[in-house]
Amino acid sequence: MHKPNVKPTREYVRSVIQFSPVWIKNLLMEMGSMYLLETFQTLHNCLIRTNENEESKELERVFNRLANLYRTAGKPTLHDETEMKILLLHALTIVHRLGRMSSIEIPNQKEDKTLHAENIANYLQQHFMKKITLQSVADELNLSRSYVAKVFKTMTGYTIMEFVMECRLTQAKYLLEMEPLKPLKDVAYESGFESPTHFSRYFREKAGITAKEYRNMRLNPQ
Repeated sequence: MHKPNVKPTREYVRSVIQFSPVWIKNLLMEMGSMYLLETFQTLHNCLIRTNENEESKELERVFNRLANLYRTAGKPTLHDETEMKILLLHALTIVHRLGRMSSIEIPNQKEDKTLHAENIANYLQQHFMKKITLQSVADELNLSRSYVAKVFKTMTGYTIMEFVMECRLTQAKYLLEMEPLKPLKDVAYESGFESPTHFSRYFREKAGITAKEYRNMRLNPQ
């Protein structure tokens, strides 16, 4: 996740697509297509412009269909999940092909600050469900606290804790929707929040509605 540098006077819409490899892993294994997930490890960060060629335009169309299906599906049925997996598989094949083209922008040699920011982000994404402090991140990556804070903010636009809380919020939304019977307190703890009270307050502040209202809205769309 990165924050864009956009002028305040310009309109900007930011879309994030997040999926768990576990959700589609069995299908990929059965098809012998696990290599499609390796793309994200080899490229790590790259820029794909969706108006450059037919492949990238098709990728945008697939993402739009996924977004529309997600918004209207409510509690996903077997049919909904099947279509979403097919669309995601299509998207992964396009990303893989684009990753092998010279039109995407990948630095030939990454600067130290880029590598450090990526390592920090990877660590946070893997450990956001645990207690994290700036000092613990610095110790884990053998960097100074001040450097960790500065390089991460410079490269992503987030502070360490802003990024961690964003990861926790995203995970909470996922659990609220995909596990409708899971108690809210369990959602809170499994997403890394220190307490159900903290979770409720933060969720309402960022989402504009309560976690219960969010779950009801996603599972029972009007």
